Amino acid sequence: MNELPLRHIFQYLDGETSGPRVYSGGIRKMLESCEKLPVVNFVSIVSPLPELDAAAIRNLSTDQEYLYEICRSISRGNCSLDLAARNPGKLSQARWLTKANRILHLYIGSKCPSTNLRTIAEVVVKVYAPVWFDIKRKPSCCNGVRHVFRMIHSCHATLTTN
Repeated sequence: MNELPLRHIFQYLDGETSGPRVYSGGIRKMLESCEKLPVVNFVSIVSPLPELDAAAIRNLSTDQEYLYEICRSISRGNCSLDLAARNPGKLSQARWLTKANRILHLYIGSKCPSTNLRTIAEVVVKVYAPVWFDIKRKPSCCNGVRHVFRMIHSCHATLTTN
């Protein structure tokens, strides 16, 4: 449920894939080598990420922890050298978490990000990641409707301001 808005915005702004391993859009092609880009001065994107305590952060996978830390860095407007040197994960058509990580790494490494890249990064920081971590904090089915509502509300708020 959480990846659908990101997937559709990404396809709309960067185009459809032409195969399971073929990256045809401009942003997709840049994602393949984004981890090699040095961090540049970037415009912060304020994120409504929920605060996680140290125990919750320790329970995250490496990819989830990277997403949390890079979203916090983008929200603050600066990225540590340690985080910049970490690998955002292997690019895969099926793994939207690592694709989100690579999108954000590409964003902080782009001197002049395109409008499309900035929009996709905003969706990751303002919609995908906050909902992801809300689901991690409250995974019960009883909260499912709240998560869907927050996702829809966040999408609307993010995309109507662009």
